Amino acid sequence: MMNLKEIQRRVQLLEQAIAERERGLNALRRAYESGGNPSAFAQSILVENELRILRKEFEKKRIELEEAKRELEMRLPGLEKQYLEKAKNQPKLLRKIKNQVEELLKSISELEKNIEKVEQAFFPYSQACYQLQVPTKSIHLRSIPTSLSRIKRWSRVFLEWMEERTHG
Repeated sequence: MMNLKEIQRRVQLLEQAIAERERGLNALRRAYESGGNPSAFAQSILVENELRILRKEFEKKRIELEEAKRELEMRLPGLEKQYLEKAKNQPKLLRKIKNQVEELLKSISELEKNIEKVEQAFFPYSQACYQLQVPTKSIHLRSIPTSLSRIKRWSRVFLEWMEERTHG
């Protein structure tokens, strides 16, 4: 079945075509009646036939439009129910993601604090190793990786969006 908007567009185009043909037919009739133009009479017969065909097509499309509207109106409650059924879990899933993002941000913050503490402890250790001329064992992060900084930034953007969505 054709899209409702497409059927409406075709009905409108048929209405326009009928109006144009009627204007043309009236002009041809005036030309024939006022001056006895025989070609205008012949053309008017052709335009009348065209008009009959267009009106029949218009009536078919108008009926098709009404049927399409009724069918869509009958389907609408089911479509709405299906949509609402599928959408009902989204708020719960978004809250779950929000909680996980908050937990991730908390873990990243803990890592940042840990990096600072380790860096503070590493300095005296590295100085002692240097004085003893012993190689240092540097296995810690010296700063938070760029990827975690990006995660922090985008996580905050997500949380702001959630806040706006909840309170907006």
